[in-house]
Amino acid sequence: MNVYLIRNGKVEDDLYTGVYEFIKQTPSIYQFYIEDLAIEIDLKDEIRKLLNSDKKFHESVKFQSEMLYSISDYNKRSEIEQYSWEDLLSPCEKFRKKKNLSDNDVVIVLTDKGNHENWFTGFDKKGKRNYFVHTELWDYYFDGDLRYPIAYQVVTILLKQSLFPSTHELLNSFHDESRGCFMDFCKNKEEIMLKMRTADICTSCQAKIEKAHLPYLQIKYTFDIFESIRKQMLLKERYRITKLPGTILIKGRLKHVFIPELGMLKINLTPLERSVYLLFLNHLEGIRMSNISKFKEELSEIVMQLSKYDQLPTIHAGIDSLCQPESNSLSEKLARIRYKFNKVLGEDMANHYAINGPNGGLKKIGLLKENISFED
Repeated sequence: MNVYLIRNGKVEDDLYTGVYEFIKQTPSIYQFYIEDLAIEIDLKDEIRKLLNSDKKFHESVKFQSEMLYSISDYNKRSEIEQYSWEDLLSPCEKFRKKKNLSDNDVVIVLTDKGNHENWFTGFDKKGKRNYFVHTELWDYYFDGDLRYPIAYQVVTILLKQSLFPSTHELLNSFHDESRGCFMDFCKNKEEIMLKMRTADICTSCQAKIEKAHLPYLQIKYTFDIFESIRKQMLLKERYRITKLPGTILIKGRLKHVFIPELGMLKINLTPLERSVYLLFLNHLEGIRMSNISKFKEELSEIVMQLSKYDQLPTIHAGIDSLCQPESNSLSEKLARIRYKFNKVLGEDMANHYAINGPNGGLKKIGLLKENISFED
């Protein structure tokens, strides 16, 4: 079965590609496709942007406010325009015609636009295999990586469309009272957490699945994804008690950063951000910003590993900028790295993984050497 993920509105690359990577890493009967896989910024372009940017660290306030964005601001953020289901699903139909897809192919649009019924997901009431998943406001119900609730919705859509051939049958099968099943209606939106925490299918729905004779691999895939999401949620909850971090995996020639315990969660750092992060991983004892010039040669070697030979002149200029104590270039990179960890882990858990430290003091990553692994 072919499943196409597209997006509409201002759905960020990290969320869009992150959901795709998460749901396709588990073997299944589905063939997942994505419309526009994000392309990482080229190191040369990133350095040129760095050199041409305003020397004043004008973005620090922006990042600080985004990191401290709290639930108390929910009412302001919830004032979003609502669209009809037909409007929200229209990109699916356009994509379907453009690609000349079969009626059996599934198209799911991730959208930040609100809908009239205020549902987490919606479907084509005429029976076509077109669906939308609302990507906004999840941080009001969910603390952490938003890939998981979005991926949960995508996977349950696929199970529902196989289990309930008609809209009428689907609507009549929802549970008005939540029981921790994928078919809970969740009129009270906060009950969505119960569904994902239990990651279960109730006995009555299990009987319907058995009666429908769904393929074993489809059922196994659904349970595997459910279990993976449940584990991530439990890990975050247990962290609040144990305060013990997981591990960091640095993978491949380009040294991408993953957290294996969180479903191989990828922290989407740019090449320069990764280079700075790797430098601090090499020095868990910490580095003072005033002494950063002493690490210029080592940082250059790290950047060179992620670069192409024709980028050498530009690279040297970028390293010079990062290693000037009076420059804000390095401060900006540290802020962006913190922001990206905070965004997916929450500020408390991210403190172990990000580069932290007082102004003028020692900056370091709060992990032990045994928490760090490398894989070619």
